[in-house]
Amino acid sequence: MADMEIFKFEQKEVRTVLMNNEPWFCLKDVCDVLDINNATDVLKRLREDGVDTIEVIDSLGRTQKANFVNESNLYKVIFQSRKTEAEKFTDWITSEVIPSIRKTGSYSMMSPEEMALQVISYLQNKVEEQKQKIEILAPKALVYDETMKIENLMTIREVSKLAKAGSGIFWSWLKTTKIVYKENGINLPYQPYIEKGWFEVKWKTRYIGEKELNYPQIYVTSKGAAKLIEKWNKDNFELALV
Repeated sequence: MADMEIFKFEQKEVRTVLMNNEPWFCLKDVCDVLDINNATDVLKRLREDGVDTIEVIDSLGRTQKANFVNESNLYKVIFQSRKTEAEKFTDWITSEVIPSIRKTGSYSMMSPEEMALQVISYLQNKVEEQKQKIEILAPKALVYDETMKIENLMTIREVSKLAKAGSGIFWSWLKTTKIVYKENGINLPYQPYIEKGWFEVKWKTRYIGEKELNYPQIYVTSKGAAKLIEKWNKDNFELALV
């Protein structure tokens, strides 16, 4: 039986487990939080490889089996809710719960200041360790890519895959909805979305022979990925009704 961590969102419990260093969430608990009545119907619309059945102990001490979903399927469940608190739940999951689980192996009820200090310290140590390893084993250009993985940032292509959309179509949608614009051949997010914490723009370095080329590149935060997929699904749902 997997080790389970229980946290509360507005007094409702949500059971989580850590599998392969990734958080999984009890489908029934998430549906209860979002006022989704039929978890079985929701299950049919999720990716099978993101669902697992795990033994749990109920309130009477009995062993039961419950469906747990991975992070990608979690967002799909959230997007099916019409509850006004769904956005608040998404923000809490992406900005507090998931980062804490990934960094410490459990959700911590630390103060925001304590959590920020712990995350900053962790990232500084891991980035420095990874840079040292890569500088020894690979060209300098790879240091940046590995650092992005540590910081848990995603490319637009990776987000489009989660949204089950073609990369080109997703880029076009971002520009049409005034989330991203193109200037001098470079795609950049509009400032309000950077301020909301959806994107980060990093300077990337590539080497062409002996020449060093520096240019900005968009990366999406975990919060931004959830928000973009939510808006993508909403826009496409509305188009289907037209």
